[in-house]
Amino acid sequence: MLSNATLYVPVGTKWKYQSTGGWKDFRFIVEGVPSGIESVETGHADELGRYLLDGTKVEGPQKGLNIIKYNDGSTKKVMVK
Repeated sequence: MLSNATLYVPVGTKWKYQSTGGWKDFRFIVEGVPSGIESVETGHADELGRYLLDGTKVEGPQKGLNIIKYNDGSTKKVMVK
C-alpha cells in the first residue's frame, strides 16, 4: 500500500527518506507540509448506523465525536459541534 501513499517530509530532507529502508517504499515523497484539504470526494455509500464514542447507537448527528458506519464496510469519525 505504500506504493500508493504520499509521505510529507520536512523541507531539505527528501533525499534522506528516498535512500532509507522503509521510507523509500513510498510512491511519492513531498517536501513540506500540506496546507489543508484541497478536495473532498464523496462516495456513494449509504449510512448504516451512527454511534457515539462509547458505542451507543444514535439516530442522527449528536454533539461530540460521531462514528458513522457505511454499507460499503467503511467507517468515518465526524466531530459534530
